Amino acid sequence: MGRALALAVLLAAAWGAALADETLAEPAAPAAETRPVPAGYAFDNPRVLTQQLLWGLVHGVRLLANACRDRPDGAAAALAYADWLDREQVRIADAAHDLARYYYGRDRAPLDALTAALGLKPALGLSLEEEAAACASFPQALAGQRYDLELFFTLRRDAARLVRADAVRAAVGRCRPKLAAEEADQLDAAAARWETANGAGETLARSRFTGSVAQTPEAQRWLQDAAAGAAPAAVPCARLADGLATPAFALDNVFGEESK
Repeated sequence: MGRALALAVLLAAAWGAALADETLAEPAAPAAETRPVPAGYAFDNPRVLTQQLLWGLVHGVRLLANACRDRPDGAAAALAYADWLDREQVRIADAAHDLARYYYGRDRAPLDALTAALGLKPALGLSLEEEAAACASFPQALAGQRYDLELFFTLRRDAARLVRADAVRAAVGRCRPKLAAEEADQLDAAAARWETANGAGETLARSRFTGSVAQTPEAQRWLQDAAAGAAPAAVPCARLADGLATPAFALDNVFGEESK
């Protein structure tokens, strides 16, 4: 198995969520506090789902870093991992905060609790040959766009914004012929105001899906979704004109308020 392929396979298998480093976690909580209230992935919450997926990427990186650290030839991998943690610590801490809030209703949670909440595997289960190939390619992989967590978060947020923009236009197109002339005019005016308010944000989001970024998994996923067409926003036509002025339809609010 080639080095790049070996790394991609083993890290893809670790999608889920967990902390990157033991030092970010609190001491283990009593069993009654480590049982998550929600279960599984938050498919109805784009921000939390993004943090869950990002956490899984971090977890996979961490598991491989631990495996490489114990190898006699693991010095380069260990240094690359330390540098990666330095670059990504803000994004990792933000995800840790969001997930602790989501699962346990508090600002921080133990590493083991966050791992259990997403049902993550505790080990990669590599053969010696696979481990050697993955550790050899580890520094190069961590320097690439695939493991740039800020880019990962930004692309998923931008993708959610673009999906919302397409859904809004689909809803306007669906509702316009169903309304009386006066109501249709009101909807057109509201849609024009929405375009003015959200146009710059949409243009910026679309601009990020260009060049080498367009080849990242997140960009490819959005392109596939866009090719399938947008489903209209689920709102009664009689209320759509008023709804377009609310935060529920604003592209900048697609992830909700930033957590503090």
